Amino acid sequence: MLALLCINKYNFNSLCCVLFINDLLKKCKTLIIIMILLLTCDGDLSCDLVIDWLNYYRHEYIRINSFELFSKNICFSQENGKLRLLLDNQNIPIETIKSIWYRKFGFFEESEFYKNLLTNFNYDIIKHITKEYYKILNLFLLSLKNKKWITNPFHSNLNKFAVLQLAGKCGLNIPNSYISNNFNFIENNKNYIVKSVVDPIIAEYKENKCMMYTTQLTSDDQNSIPDVFFPSLIQEKIEKEYEIRIFYLMGKCYSMAIFSQNDKKTKLDFRQYNWEKPNRYVPYNLSKNDLSKIKLLMNSLKLNCGSIDLIMGIDSKLYFLEINPTGQFGMVDFPCNYGLHKKIAETLIEMDV
Repeated sequence: MLALLCINKYNFNSLCCVLFINDLLKKCKTLIIIMILLLTCDGDLSCDLVIDWLNYYRHEYIRINSFELFSKNICFSQENGKLRLLLDNQNIPIETIKSIWYRKFGFFEESEFYKNLLTNFNYDIIKHITKEYYKILNLFLLSLKNKKWITNPFHSNLNKFAVLQLAGKCGLNIPNSYISNNFNFIENNKNYIVKSVVDPIIAEYKENKCMMYTTQLTSDDQNSIPDVFFPSLIQEKIEKEYEIRIFYLMGKCYSMAIFSQNDKKTKLDFRQYNWEKPNRYVPYNLSKNDLSKIKLLMNSLKLNCGSIDLIMGIDSKLYFLEINPTGQFGMVDFPCNYGLHKKIAETLIEMDV
């Protein structure tokens, strides 16, 4: 109540107001210290950098890495109608958590615990334990469902094909796309690409990753492929001038052009980085019309954050490709000097009331 009176009396901007309230609560020695919850994984540099800004602003936070379920003393309890989180010796009432950043949480199959299961148990037992793990995570997230989120996990499990359809309805250009197990329904006089419907990472061990990159499928390739194959995502290949990566945060787009066409290695998929001769990255301004379409799409998906991939075709049309709700944004931030880690920290603080 005291904090609310202060808001009415003084005309603070939102961030200063939140910081003032927190300092005021601490000085009053209240037992309620509002804090930010960061849900991520080990080695998440983006989270480390956001934490640096939270420390700079002296704002309370707690970080939970998903693999800490196997390495720390964690208890999620429900006693007398109250939910509590115990992390080692820290007792955290759930009501003190106001805002949450959902980064990269889960990834059970990448944990050492899971890898040990592979050598000691059969498939059915591993499958059961995996289901248990994700069910526990889901129960934990459900208890936080009504909090303020940057990337709400209950809206982040996107279907790539369905998102393409929705993007088209929002007025964005999309490549002709198919989910098919044969080429009978696809014109054979065009070039196509094939890509993963889900995460392109097939397997990962330490620093090594096995990736499914975007691959061109020519008419000659089509003749050598069996009549029926595993259902796959096939798209018409759009000849492009350059690629555009957008980091979307709370209605704003921070965009970067990637001149991947100048290098044979990255021409089809810029993720096949050429470390000896990197692509050129520059800040990019989208038109107001394109910005409004992207905002409409993100609002339709109930997403307030995400990495968006577009391409500019040689026909001067902008084409939408996909959205990653928890995608990397450092690659946009550093070359373009947008200060995104600071913006995320400030957004979390403003939400933490």
